Amino acid sequence: ISLKQPFKRVPLSVVYENSPPGGDPLGREFTFHRPLTVQKVVPPFGPEQGGTFVTIMGENFVNTMNLECVLGSPHVFAQYVSDTVVRCHAPPHPPGPVALSVNVNGLSPHRTTAIFEFQPKVSVFSISPHIGSHKGGTLVTVHGDMFIDSSALFCKFGTEKVQATFVTNQTAECVTPEHAPDTVPVQ
Repeated sequence: ISLKQPFKRVPLSVVYENSPPGGDPLGREFTFHRPLTVQKVVPPFGPEQGGTFVTIMGENFVNTMNLECVLGSPHVFAQYVSDTVVRCHAPPHPPGPVALSVNVNGLSPHRTTAIFEFQPKVSVFSISPHIGSHKGGTLVTVHGDMFIDSSALFCKFGTEKVQATFVTNQTAECVTPEHAPDTVPVQ
């Protein structure tokens, strides 16, 4: 009677004894990282036409060229700031809330708690009054559509942005800034 030892698989490790400091120049290295987590996004909303510069806060972000933000289905390039901060520009997307995640090499994070909301494009139909002092301080009522009660609601007089006060989703109020005498568009 003879006993035969069954075949046994063992893990194989490859170690480069003579690798130069700073890594293997031939790219034969693999990096293991902890699961990415997304905890907060600032601002948490932006227009459906995209372009919002979004700051994402979380943990274990990795500095790699293969870093992406995923807002719904579109993937966009993410800029690594630190292992807790990543930035990206929101792509165009239909209105509504979407889960926001950060991917490395197409792999999504272990946990995502952040939501980004794409908002419908705001329309301005009319303003009242149409004239005020160059020293500012005129209360202007803006009539339009799709206004949202948010600290991110602004009026833009030419290139000057001022905080708006939400009244309804069709009405907002703004106080004009100081401005050289001129006629400017209001958005």
